[in-house]
Amino acid sequence: MKKTATLHDGRKIDYVHSDNPPKGGMKEVHFSTDGKFALCFYHDQSLKDDNRILRLESIIGNFDPTKTRTDGGASRDQKSADYYYNLFNWVKGIIVAPKFGVLTEKFGANYFFKTGRFKGKDKESTWFTKPKLRKMIPNGEVGHFLGFLMLCRRMAMGLQKMHMTGLAHSDLSNKNVLIDPKNGLCQVLDIDSLVVPGIFSADVVGTPGYIAPEIIRTTNLATNDPKREFPCNWTDLHSLSVLIYEYLLKRHPLRGPKVNSTASAEEDERLSMGERAVFIEHPTDKSNRPGASSRDPSWKRELDPCISALGPHLEKCFLKSFVDGLHKPRSRPTATMWVDALARTLDLLVPCSNQACEGKWFVYLDGKKQKCPWCGKKPFGPFPVVDLHFAPRPGQYRNEGRQIVCHNEKKLHEWHILSNKRMDEYSDTTLLGDIQFHQGHWLLINRDLNSLVSDGGNPVPKGQATKLKEGAEIILSKSEKGRLAVVKFVS
Repeated sequence: MKKTATLHDGRKIDYVHSDNPPKGGMKEVHFSTDGKFALCFYHDQSLKDDNRILRLESIIGNFDPTKTRTDGGASRDQKSADYYYNLFNWVKGIIVAPKFGVLTEKFGANYFFKTGRFKGKDKESTWFTKPKLRKMIPNGEVGHFLGFLMLCRRMAMGLQKMHMTGLAHSDLSNKNVLIDPKNGLCQVLDIDSLVVPGIFSADVVGTPGYIAPEIIRTTNLATNDPKREFPCNWTDLHSLSVLIYEYLLKRHPLRGPKVNSTASAEEDERLSMGERAVFIEHPTDKSNRPGASSRDPSWKRELDPCISALGPHLEKCFLKSFVDGLHKPRSRPTATMWVDALARTLDLLVPCSNQACEGKWFVYLDGKKQKCPWCGKKPFGPFPVVDLHFAPRPGQYRNEGRQIVCHNEKKLHEWHILSNKRMDEYSDTTLLGDIQFHQGHWLLINRDLNSLVSDGGNPVPKGQATKLKEGAEIILSKSEKGRLAVVKFVS
């Protein structure tokens, strides 16, 4: 049945009313007749009040990163706005009739399953992180480790932008992030309940499994009790860490064999996710660590691989989040720390030699024998790894503690060449160089570098290549922030 909705700004939207629409915890969804928009009506119509309208006006106004500041949004320029437009499913309008709700754009086609038993369903995170459900996903849509790393970085970028803008999501969870692990994409949903510290408080405490321990621990206190904790930036960071852990290792970081209460399942859950929460990979507190001593022996298989297999950058963030910061919110890694760790880890990926491997890629571990943690295969022969060096003073290079694995067709961009560039929405994605394995030799090909210098000290013109050999020192750029690459071969 066709109906017409009226927006707060006077616009009219025709939509198809369904008697059995998709429903979530707070809203039911109908779609515009042109198929471009989703009309999300609140179940609880008493939510319509002046404060809610003001919150939504702020969200679609000066807090909106998908619009530039010139257009009344939060992004510096159009490049930034376009980046976040694809990352968020931002609110586009406030619906006032026939019922109160919000207008958003319909999800892109890549966020719906195209084949198999889930055809037409949206790609909620749970389908990909629960082993039994994951087995039901068609091979062409299940994704791989590289894709999950890429979407984790984008999700962290989104949260970083929110926090820098002065917002907190308050309910970042498997329900509120759609993912496309095949292409490394994600989209953050449910923007209408964002927290603006000091102005608009949280509507919800979050989704079970992703709620920060301090919120669960204080949920029984009165709302005006100064010890009561509410969703904010610090609680977002716990949710982000849980999601990244689930995406990369396909298990929950706090759900282990430890029983904290035999009174009831609800009380055990409250304690296990709240005041008595323990990271299943805690390096010293083994009380919740799965293994041979667990009552359920299947846990031993489920904890392999561990966070150490994800490389030093991600391992550090997980320990900071689930050991240092689990019960001390301000010790948690920021979204910016996660963005940097994920970007660095992307440069450590090794393609698996097993074509049937589900992960397809694994992380290079410096100083160790390389082996895929997903299938156990070793890589094809020795391959080059470069240690990046920066120059605090001209010609005086220091090891940066950053590495690049040189697999075949590895692409190099400005954030690889220059020490003052980061991989973000403003990055210049021009291909500057790439690695090729050709006739038994590893080559660095100059695609668009102005001052590439070979190990012998000779300029390498555009379109030409220099060999990667053990101990070679290659100047990637002679500019002030240019890096030096020192080559070593590993296997």
